[in-house]
Amino acid sequence: MSWVELRWDIAGSDVEILSGELFALGALGVHEDYREGEEPPPLQPWDDPDTQIVQPERRLLKAWWDQSCWEDVRSRVEHLAHETPHSLAMRWVPVSQEDWANAWKQHFTTKVFSDLLAISP
Repeated sequence: MSWVELRWDIAGSDVEILSGELFALGALGVHEDYREGEEPPPLQPWDDPDTQIVQPERRLLKAWWDQSCWEDVRSRVEHLAHETPHSLAMRWVPVSQEDWANAWKQHFTTKVFSDLLAISP
């Protein structure tokens, strides 16, 4: 089975509304992400706990559909994009099916921490 991923550059204030709209259009999953290079640095233990992290104004919204229903969904999503103010670039990316549950194991080696603790795939 193949998937299609939507990557949509939107205003941060539109994330919740558009996530709901994408689910209503049959998205199997929706994920909010930072645009490349805009992720704020994580707070460090030595940072002031009252430090306010400035969030970027724009977000990258990702959503996934089954390849078989992509053509129908694509036109409806593009119509939604035309109705959305502050909507920027939209990209559709094919995603091939992978066995995620087992794929990580091929690059993972056994880690021994002590005589009583070891982690192995």
